[in-house]
Amino acid sequence: MRVMRKYNIDNNANPSGYKFLYEGLYRVTRFDKEIESSFSMY
Repeated sequence: MRVMRKYNIDNNANPSGYKFLYEGLYRVTRFDKEIESSFSMY
């Protein structure tokens, strides 16, 4: 699984106001499913 994170940035260097950081690749060995009212999280 490729992991990227979004951060809010305070300066106006980026027009969107966000910064995306690549956190790396991870191998998923097991997962649990959580059911919310209108979506599922794994």
